[in-house]
Amino acid sequence: HFSTLIQRYHLTTPAAVVEHFTQLSIDGQVTDTQRQGLLAHLTTAAEGPTIPLAGGKTSVPASGLRGVIYLLMTSPAYLLS
Repeated sequence: HFSTLIQRYHLTTPAAVVEHFTQLSIDGQVTDTQRQGLLAHLTTAAEGPTIPLAGGKTSVPASGLRGVIYLLMTSPAYLLS
């Protein structure tokens, strides 16, 4: 479950979530523009279930997190690693 990972790694902000998954999947090899695009995708996803971030002060849309992971896993950097 995503919520377990978020709590385990103390991901308290949407930016920390993006950083964690980019480091995990493609060793953080994204430009600032790509990172901002992933962050925008994560935080502006369609309405629906949300996943609370560590600390419980905010949450991210579940569809946004799934989308970020999909984008990372279909990126050339991931496919070539």
